[in-house]
Amino acid sequence: MRLALLMVPVALVLALPCGARSQPSVTTRAEAAVRAAADAWTSAAAAHDGNRMGEFFAEDAFVMYPRPVATIGRAANRDAWVEFFKHPKANHPVTTDSVVVAASGDLAYTQGRWALSYDGAQGPVRAGGRYIAIWRPIQGAWRIVALSANEHRPPPAIAASPK
Repeated sequence: MRLALLMVPVALVLALPCGARSQPSVTTRAEAAVRAAADAWTSAAAAHDGNRMGEFFAEDAFVMYPRPVATIGRAANRDAWVEFFKHPKANHPVTTDSVVVAASGDLAYTQGRWALSYDGAQGPVRAGGRYIAIWRPIQGAWRIVALSANEHRPPPAIAASPK
């Protein structure tokens, strides 16, 4: 009987680590939340919904699209997407190829590919490249706080050095 009474606390102690491991980690939960937010953002792009895309940016988001100046803030980024989708036959697919979450679970980045096409004044316009977006939870929702998109194009020719 005495041995049986000793076994109960031992069994409880041994069961605790197993139960703790069955709970998703902070980073696992954050990764799932970031992936869901990124998927919703890319779905908004596929639906040509610039207003919805804008909702995923933080109020002070700093974004470097492939153009000369940064687009800063949620409203400016929303406006950029709304304006883009006004082009005839505008299309802007975006993928999320990976999600990486900091060990603290309060910062993450996604990286993926983007493409765009539309009918411009001089004919069809096409571009594409890669992006990296930094996400942070703000008031219960993961938001893009910084994004940089690079365009795939050949580098400029390097002039031969004078002899």
